[in-house]
Amino acid sequence: MKHILIVMRKELARVFTDKKLIFTTIILPGLLLFVVYSLMGSAMSQMVEPEKAYDIYEYGLTSEVRTVLVTAFTEAEMEVNFISVTESEIEGIQNDIESEDKLLLIHMDPDTKEIYLYYNDGNMDSLGIQSSVLGILNAVYNQTIINGVQYKILEQTFSKNDLSFNLVAMILPMLIITFLFQGALAVGPESIAGDKERGTIATLLSTPTRRSHIALGKIFSLSILSVLSSISSFIGVILSLPKLMQSDTSITFDFSTYVTLFLILVSTTLVIISIVSVISATAKNIKEATTFVTPLMILSMMIGMTTMFSFKISDGAWTYAIPIYNTANILSEAFTGNINLVPLVVAVVSNLLFTVIFAFILTKMFNSEKMMFTK
Repeated sequence: MKHILIVMRKELARVFTDKKLIFTTIILPGLLLFVVYSLMGSAMSQMVEPEKAYDIYEYGLTSEVRTVLVTAFTEAEMEVNFISVTESEIEGIQNDIESEDKLLLIHMDPDTKEIYLYYNDGNMDSLGIQSSVLGILNAVYNQTIINGVQYKILEQTFSKNDLSFNLVAMILPMLIITFLFQGALAVGPESIAGDKERGTIATLLSTPTRRSHIALGKIFSLSILSVLSSISSFIGVILSLPKLMQSDTSITFDFSTYVTLFLILVSTTLVIISIVSVISATAKNIKEATTFVTPLMILSMMIGMTTMFSFKISDGAWTYAIPIYNTANILSEAFTGNINLVPLVVAVVSNLLFTVIFAFILTKMFNSEKMMFTK
């Protein structure tokens, strides 16, 4: 353990004694992401996409109200289909909206002239089309009396989670996985492939320290640096989310969410840095190591993007044993409040197991003269 700590101190000192490395490795990722995503948020203004076709279910709409809505959507060049339903079908439509199978129901009471909008604020399409309908109705009926009738616009939502959390669940898994790889790329190739390129690996391996301790010391120190970098990036995104989502509402998570994030963040970082370390050990120099790692990072980003499309290989617990894929799904579930203990345990244990496997492989590589001294 003493020798492992010595190697760790050496690796950490290399970064923390260099102000430029501290800034570029730990501070800069979060700062850049805050600026970039804040600017992106300022450019995002529409939730409804004109090129989509939307089905709106209605019951009891007068021909006047229906004409107003159809005219407004036609002028906006939006394809909207109004589907009339019977009173007996209303409850079923509401259940479908809650389960996100349908988007919007407009229910008009012929006696009170109250217009009820049933929608799901956890679904972007549902919330988007509801916002458009509400804007039209408010503009026409809440400001003037039409034909002697004052209409009342009412709403009812069906959602277990706020839209903000659903947006977070879609966006952040891919971003966090990217942050972890960026953190690993910032320090991994330099630590091992850099030592090989400079020839300092020979001096390090000639010491009395066991090579397995050197390998573990490098993995632990690199994991610490990678976690710090990813936390910086994560904070940058969290701070930019209100602007990114065009909302002034602050986002808060409960304690179990933070525990889940901590466990999956740390375990995933260990997997990534151990993989990057093994790849770095196979490379002859820093440039070659970075070239080898980049395709893996792109693949991981694509896996992280699966949460945006609700794609799942299977609902079985075994899928949470797949590194990176399990991270994307656990993060998505954590941000929407659907935390399950069994998938989390499977994911963390699997990540730690893969870390041990790659650490063992790295140890074997350090014991190989051919692998360590080939230039």
